[in-house]
Amino acid sequence: MYEEQGADPATIDAVLRESGGFRMGAFELTDLIGHDVNEAVTTSVWEAFFQDPRFRPSLAQRRLVEAGMLGRKSGRGWYAYDEGGAHRPEPHTAEPADPPAYVVAEGDLAPCGELLDMIREAGIPLREEEEDRGTRLELPSGGQLAPADGQTSVEFRDVVYFDLALDYREATRIALAAGPDTSRETLDQATGLFQALGKKVSVIGDVPGMIVARTVARLIDLAHDAVAKGVATEEDVDTAMRLGVNYPLGPIEWSRRLGRNWAYGLLEELHQRDPSGRYAPSLALYRHSYADGEGESGR
Repeated sequence: MYEEQGADPATIDAVLRESGGFRMGAFELTDLIGHDVNEAVTTSVWEAFFQDPRFRPSLAQRRLVEAGMLGRKSGRGWYAYDEGGAHRPEPHTAEPADPPAYVVAEGDLAPCGELLDMIREAGIPLREEEEDRGTRLELPSGGQLAPADGQTSVEFRDVVYFDLALDYREATRIALAAGPDTSRETLDQATGLFQALGKKVSVIGDVPGMIVARTVARLIDLAHDAVAKGVATEEDVDTAMRLGVNYPLGPIEWSRRLGRNWAYGLLEELHQRDPSGRYAPSLALYRHSYADGEGESGR
């Protein structure tokens, strides 16, 4: 995400914490671990898996190691540190905007359906329509607001994407992504809508999968792959990730909450836009996605 210039470290970390429910963002976590240690482990995993592109080390982190900016222990990594703690820039937070006069819901907005109740509770008129085009919100500007699905705004006319949240009611920040052709009116209305729901809004670049959705989809994929290869049971994977690294949910539990096809669908779209292999869904996730026998029409 950072190397694609989708967002700066402080914004990515804030979204992972305040929307994704993680205790630490990726940049503050690697600063804590130490970039020399983190890069060495990442490189070891990458080589152990025969340079599988899913585990490719970060060039940006390599530059930090070469510069001696190893994180907290050296006084500087992604952020600066002294005896008073970390000194980091503020995450991008959008200026206040007016909420839309009304919203039209096309579909049930799964897996973000709780947003519909929140919109009603905020006093914003909501009309629901059954549509075959997917699940999204139509704004008075004529633009649309859609949940992150691995696609990009530039592919459509006047669409703003919003990121995944662990719990949309509890989240204090939401990321939005808009393309260069997205109208200012649509972006403002999308921003104002989430602000009316009590959220800070971070507008990021038009990158597929956004921040939380991309992260969670990759975790789900790796978890199913580990189970399929006999590394551990589903229960043990979730226990290790919740208790070992303090994740808000185990990746298998997250998979069940989001739906059988959610992670596979997002990663498949992401893989089409970045065919390097980094986001290619595993065979295990493919099998899990289609295990209900519904095939393509079951999404």
